[in-house]
Amino acid sequence: MPIRRFDAARPRLLLLTDLPAGAAESAVDGVFRQHLRSRFDVDVVFHDRDVREVRRVGDTVVVPKRALRGGILEALGAVADPAGYDFLVVRNKYYLLRQCLRGPRRGRLGFWETFPHSYRRVADAEQEGRARLRKRLEYAWRQWSEDRLLRRVDFFLPITARHALEFHPDVAVPVSPLPMGIDEDLFIPATRRGGSGPLRFVYTGTVDRLRCVDILNAVFHEAPGEFRLDYYTFRDNPTVDALRAVNNPLIRVLPALPRPALLEVLRSADIGLGYVPPVRTFIGSSPTKTLEYAALGLTVMANPLPDYEDWLDPTAAVFTAFEPAAIRSGLDLILATSRDVLAARGAAAARCVREKRTYRILAERLAGFLLTL
Repeated sequence: MPIRRFDAARPRLLLLTDLPAGAAESAVDGVFRQHLRSRFDVDVVFHDRDVREVRRVGDTVVVPKRALRGGILEALGAVADPAGYDFLVVRNKYYLLRQCLRGPRRGRLGFWETFPHSYRRVADAEQEGRARLRKRLEYAWRQWSEDRLLRRVDFFLPITARHALEFHPDVAVPVSPLPMGIDEDLFIPATRRGGSGPLRFVYTGTVDRLRCVDILNAVFHEAPGEFRLDYYTFRDNPTVDALRAVNNPLIRVLPALPRPALLEVLRSADIGLGYVPPVRTFIGSSPTKTLEYAALGLTVMANPLPDYEDWLDPTAAVFTAFEPAAIRSGLDLILATSRDVLAARGAAAARCVREKRTYRILAERLAGFLLTL
C-alpha cells in the first residue's frame, strides 16, 4: 500500500491513539480529525484485534492490536513513515511512547494524557480496602518510570493544568492542556421559557463506586418537592444495582442511549448534574457531561472543579460542595427558582461553552502551541 503524499507547505502530524477502530471519542474527532486539519495534515492511528496487517482508509490508519506492545513503528512503516512527520502525538499509552522514543524521528514527539490510568488502580484498592500497600508500591514504580519517559518528550498535553500539577509536577517540558470540548454544530441550545410540571434533572455517564453517586442519590431520594431524576449510564455494576433498588418513583435508572437520542433527551431536561468527587483521581478531570449540559442550555448543578474555572462563569451554574447538606441546599434553591431564571442561567452557560470550549477553539489553541515549538 503506498505511503500517503502530503502538502509540503503544511506541517504533518501523526496521532497514535489508544482506541479501537470505529471508536467515537469526541476530542480525537473534534480536534484532530476535524478542526486541526485546517492547518495541518493529520493521520490518526487506531487498532483492531481482528486485522492481521496495517491498513489505511484515507487519513485513518488501523494496525493489528498485537502490534501495540511491540513493533508499532515497523507496522506503520508500510503506510505512514513515522519519521516523516513534523509532530508525533501518543495518547495515554506509555508503552507506545517508549517505542517512539527509541525509534528514529525528525519531528517533535508529544504525549497526550486524558486520565490518571495508573493511579486508578490505587484508588480502586483504597475503595475496596484490598491490596492497598501493594498497589501504592506498584504505582510509585510506575509513576517514576512514566515521568522518566515524559522528561524525554518535546511537549506534554495533559487534559488539564491541574492534572499535570497533580500527577507530573516534576516534569519540566512545554505543556499545553488539551481538555474536553464540544462540537458546536451538534449542541444547539434549546429555548426554555415558562413551562410547567416537575423539573427534570439528568445525570449521564459512568456510575460506579469511585464516583460516589450514592451520596447524590440519597439527597434526591429524601428531598420533598416536585422533580424527576433520570440516570443514563452504560454501566452495570453493584452501584447501579443499588440505585435501581431505591424505591422512589421520582428516580429512574435508564440505559445509555445512542448519541443523537441522548441529545434529544437532554434538550428536554431542565438541570444537568455534573457532580464529580473532588478526590485525586478526578480533581484534574475535564467532565464531558458538564460541558454538554451547558452547551444545550441546561442549568448546571455541580461541585466546583479546577477545570470549570477555565470556562464556566460561576453565575451561570449552581455550585455546591459534594456533601449531602450542601447538595440539599442547592436542590432547594433550584426548586424554589422560576423556570425563566433557570433558563437564563442555562443560556449563559451555553455562551460560556461557545466562547471557550468548542473543538474549533481548542484546535486553534493546540495549533498555535505546536507551531511555537
